[in-house]
Amino acid sequence: MICMLLLATLPPASPPADWNTIAPLIQHHCTPCHVGDGPAPFPLVTHADIARRRTFVAKVLRDRLMPPWLTGKDSVAVHGDRSMPEADRDAVIQWLDAGAPVGDGQPPTPITPQPTPP
Repeated sequence: MICMLLLATLPPASPPADWNTIAPLIQHHCTPCHVGDGPAPFPLVTHADIARRRTFVAKVLRDRLMPPWLTGKDSVAVHGDRSMPEADRDAVIQWLDAGAPVGDGQPPTPITPQPTPP
């Protein structure tokens, strides 16, 4: 009974992010390489691309294999740093773990790929 009362006083969990929140992060950190003719082995341009591989993408993000960046967080700043801030990494992982929700009921719009930085 006490546990139920304590649970009732907890603030409601915030809803997971949706595609409109996460798409800019994917666009910035993933699609420069993950496009049809890019250096990565598969595209991550549409919601379906990412949702289809969501477990895999979450794993490589957790393991810090992607985006590939060899310098450590305590290293000297390097021009063209492609590391992913922890807040962005956490947001994408949480979204993927929540099932990659689209959000507002509208069809998800594809990401506009950006050129791979030098």
